[in-house]
Amino acid sequence: MMSDLTGQTVGAYQVVEKLGAGGMAEIYKAYQPSLERFVALKFIRPELVEQEGFRPRFEQEAKLLARLNHPNIVHVYDFGEAEGRLYLVMEYIAGGTLRDRLRAARESGRPLDLEATLTFLDEMADALDYAHAQGIIHRDIKPANIMFTPEGRALLNDFGLAKLVGRASELSRMGGTSGTPDYMSPEQATGDPARVGPASDQYALSVVLYEMITGRAPFVGETFITVMLQHVNETPPSPREFKPELPEAAAHVILRALAKDPAERFTNVGEMVQAFRAALGLAAVGTVAEEPPAPGRRAQAME
Repeated sequence: MMSDLTGQTVGAYQVVEKLGAGGMAEIYKAYQPSLERFVALKFIRPELVEQEGFRPRFEQEAKLLARLNHPNIVHVYDFGEAEGRLYLVMEYIAGGTLRDRLRAARESGRPLDLEATLTFLDEMADALDYAHAQGIIHRDIKPANIMFTPEGRALLNDFGLAKLVGRASELSRMGGTSGTPDYMSPEQATGDPARVGPASDQYALSVVLYEMITGRAPFVGETFITVMLQHVNETPPSPREFKPELPEAAAHVILRALAKDPAERFTNVGEMVQAFRAALGLAAVGTVAEEPPAPGRRAQAME
């Protein structure tokens, strides 16, 4: 267990408070006096840093991620080391996560707004297609890694970390995989790195969409292994089983993006989102139309 850094100075940053911890890292809010801004410091767990060859991989990945410049991707500003603890300096986002929103929706019994869901999909498609064009795969898309600004703009977080530390994660020790079981593509679950690519991120985002639409993931189980095997071997139930008012064509789009074979999914995430819009359509804010209009246009990715 790492000691709490709250109140300490780490490099150019004054640590304000601890935001959370996970299997890969601990995250702190910190203040950077020179630029008068708050940042997030993500400290990689020591047992991961001790892996042979980890440090050069960390530096290489941090430099690669720092080159990503997109309004729907959390920016990586810098990286450093303090008393043997490697850390990333990242954009601080104060609006909470999609996991928070899904939990609130379940507790209130009110589904997420459809118009907001479509806007979210547009933003995620732009972010992922941009990153994929740079040769970068996220590998761990899940509600906890999708953040929101106070104004409601969605941002993808933790690009590259699953690749960087995956071999030392609990899942890796069980079979050489990286990712989170509920959202893991079949090719990741089988530990087949040669087949992991942009379509793997499309699969994970489609699981997130399935959960946003129905309130539950397509596969559930008591253990990580059970869920992973379902992703590999079982056909997901149609989202219409849990959301009967969803048009059949829209359910088909989600199920195609959840195909076991990456080649059977959509060409890219943007194509999947456009197909979903075309199949769904909007009669009014938050309602489903009987006849879908022409596909909506996505915003252009910012380079």
